[in-house]
Amino acid sequence: MIVIKIWSDFAYFFVFSAFFYPDNRILLEWRAFCLDQNKKLVWAFSFDWGAFIMNFIRFAAALAGIMLVPQMAHAAVDTGDSAWILTSTALVLFMTLPGLALFYAGLVQAKNIVSVLMHHFALACLMSVLWVVAGYSLAFSGSGSWIGNLDNLMMAGITSESLSGTIPESLFAAFQMTFAVITPALIIGAYVERIKFS
Repeated sequence: MIVIKIWSDFAYFFVFSAFFYPDNRILLEWRAFCLDQNKKLVWAFSFDWGAFIMNFIRFAAALAGIMLVPQMAHAAVDTGDSAWILTSTALVLFMTLPGLALFYAGLVQAKNIVSVLMHHFALACLMSVLWVVAGYSLAFSGSGSWIGNLDNLMMAGITSESLSGTIPESLFAAFQMTFAVITPALIIGAYVERIKFS
């Protein structure tokens, strides 16, 4: 148990717990407690990250498996570069969810925590869809100085053989997408607690 901050009337505790279920599933959970001077529980917040982390690990393993299958691999693909970019993609994604989401949630009143978390999750979903539909094409297609064209709209023309340097182009697109997600997520800090998610 770690004391994060103590104000004049309240003590806040953040606890990270990890334990096993009988069927060998791991539950990872962040819990926040607020105790007053009489050590009475004022409020508690709990968020289960177990399903989120396990689904992300399954997705990363499936993506790595697809990229590293010898029948689908291109001769010029560097597995070391691909592994590093895949790891970097996961790290940047974790900077937004849960990193930035929990950071901003820690700056607000207890009644606004869920609203802040939902702002981040909704923005991550929206930006991911926009990136796949048109963002990648406008950013990396064509030869324009400032903006591309719509040749790769809906990821058209990107196959398992497509390369960006020594990594698959689909991996490059996913890596760049994480920055397209975190950039507008930073703006949430400008209106946190001023706009409710509803």
